[in-house]
Amino acid sequence: MTITKTFQKGSVWRKWDLQVQTRLDSGYSCLGNSLENEKLQQLINATQLTQAEITSQEKSMTAEKYAKLFVSYVTLFTDIGVIGITDHNTGKELDHLLNEAKQTDEKLTIIPGVEVSSSHGIHILCLFNPEKPWKDTWAQSIEHFMTEIGLTGDVFNSSGQPNNSTKTSQEIMDIVAEKNGICIFAHIATENGLFYRQSSTANGGTAHKDIYTHRFCQIVQIPHTSIIDVGTQNIINGKDPNYENKSVTKIKCSDALFPLP
Repeated sequence: MTITKTFQKGSVWRKWDLQVQTRLDSGYSCLGNSLENEKLQQLINATQLTQAEITSQEKSMTAEKYAKLFVSYVTLFTDIGVIGITDHNTGKELDHLLNEAKQTDEKLTIIPGVEVSSSHGIHILCLFNPEKPWKDTWAQSIEHFMTEIGLTGDVFNSSGQPNNSTKTSQEIMDIVAEKNGICIFAHIATENGLFYRQSSTANGGTAHKDIYTHRFCQIVQIPHTSIIDVGTQNIINGKDPNYENKSVTKIKCSDALFPLP
């Protein structure tokens, strides 16, 4: 994925968070609930929304209002310059979020994406070039992508967990690459991660090895809250001949239902 952007300030370091979920995700809490009174008032002033809307009515407001609230929250209270929106199995409100971010004078860039679960049960972040949707809108593009990977029904199952694709991790990587996107294997050492040691994928067969050595497996997300065992560290650092001594890029993401201030 190549994103072309012209900046007038020369070399600038920006903080990225490539795994952020929105109100569309299960378990989401209102942004305003985490704010002290002074910051809450700042958000009210910036968005012209009411306190009730910000603290308890986010899920019922229009997509345009929510996009303004979300982008204002990020630009006011964080130093993040680039965000990957990775709601599970949907991109329904991506267009509103991208349009709102464009009003920030390059203070915030949003990369459209989606988090999916392969047929192996492994979570993958799929991120795409914001300048190149393959349908008329990003909502339509992600919906089309979900159909391609065999997900056309409900986003979540009865337990509130995202439904799995019918495609393997390798097949998903190939489809994303065709769309000039990238895949990031999420929280690799925790549940639903590529190297979660209690999963059937890690303990049985060669699925995890075949996935890791696939040419489009190039980035993994290191969890903040768990310890990666030595064996997994050796694999991702290119020190395990059983995995072709392949080293990958390691990143950390918030894996947040919203970006924390």
